[in-house]
Amino acid sequence: MSERKDIKLLILGHCRHGKDSMAEILRDEFGMTFESSSQSAADIFLYDLLKEKYGYETSEECFEDRHNHRQEWYEAICEYNKDDKARLAKGIVERTGCYVGMRDREEIKECIKQGLFDLIVWVDASDRLPEEPSSSFNIDKSCADVIIENNGTYEEFYEKVLRFGNTIYGKNMKKMEYKNRYGETHLFTPDSEGNLLWEGNFTFSRIGLNDDKSYNFVDPSGGPFISVDSKWDGRVVKEIKPVENGFKLVF
Repeated sequence: MSERKDIKLLILGHCRHGKDSMAEILRDEFGMTFESSSQSAADIFLYDLLKEKYGYETSEECFEDRHNHRQEWYEAICEYNKDDKARLAKGIVERTGCYVGMRDREEIKECIKQGLFDLIVWVDASDRLPEEPSSSFNIDKSCADVIIENNGTYEEFYEKVLRFGNTIYGKNMKKMEYKNRYGETHLFTPDSEGNLLWEGNFTFSRIGLNDDKSYNFVDPSGGPFISVDSKWDGRVVKEIKPVENGFKLVF
């Protein structure tokens, strides 16, 4: 299998038109990572800015209340980006494969100028849901490269997103489960680069290290045994990297 580029997406659309749903489908089916602009903004600065005014105790509480203060959030993000319109976006794409929910035209223009995104997608449900006022949302479909309609059933929307994902990511890579001889489950989750995150019980494991301390093999009790140069999911493992919740198999 040829190497896949880590494609950077920007997903746009009016409030509750299906942006997050699209990102969740791409995450579950293709391993794409994403961050909502609203959640990121809450984590980075809005919670600290608004917590005393509205009595928030956590960033999550601030995020959940965003629909009641959309104009205020819009203005605060514009202020945060005043010296560099792409400031928030750059922080997000450094960590993830997709930014969900940009709402300012000048911010989009600067992101395009700086080459932050490979593709901009608009999710449209305007035949069945209201649009946001221009005072808090000054963009439209003309900002996007691709428009995906979400005016029918969720099943229809799901199939559209699946076709889109297959087009840009190639093979539809889903999570895989491996149950070893002790009945323990190991989970293999694809990322947007075509590699696999391996999670499971590694409490009792044999680990093989090369002279340069890189990993040669990992053999948890009960299996599976995976080594560099072996085949997994029909592909040759080039590298095994330790990560927070297990290992990454690099192909």
